Amino acid sequence: MITNYEIFDLLNRMDRANDFLKNKGDIEELLENLTLVQNYLARYESLGSLIKDLKKIEDLIYVTKELFTIEDAAKYMGVSVHHIYKLTSNHEISVYKPSGKLIYISRKELHKWMTKNLILSDDEIREMAKEQLGKLVDKKMNKKQK
Repeated sequence: MITNYEIFDLLNRMDRANDFLKNKGDIEELLENLTLVQNYLARYESLGSLIKDLKKIEDLIYVTKELFTIEDAAKYMGVSVHHIYKLTSNHEISVYKPSGKLIYISRKELHKWMTKNLILSDDEIREMAKEQLGKLVDKKMNKKQK
């Protein structure tokens, strides 16, 4: 059974998504999305199953944002808010503080941090070793020819 709070929460999220789409200036896309919501309502047996799918869509919206709040960043990275605060206080991730208080983090900065310390697979290491060996052999052959 869905509570009034869950319905209110759903409506609030739909309003935020609506505002987000309006800010992008694409009214046609908004109308298409509203039509999709109507189709969802007609297709789903319960509001609960629609809410479940809308939560998935809401999660995908984060990918389009350029700047995240601390909470957005935590959700995007799949870590706790505390962990994000720790990363920012240790200056591991750059932040923006336009008003001196609110913290915003660039999606690009998060992606850069998340992709550092690459650990190669065994196949990649073998391939790199082959390339290096080939370069050494070529170098040695060039020296012998001189």
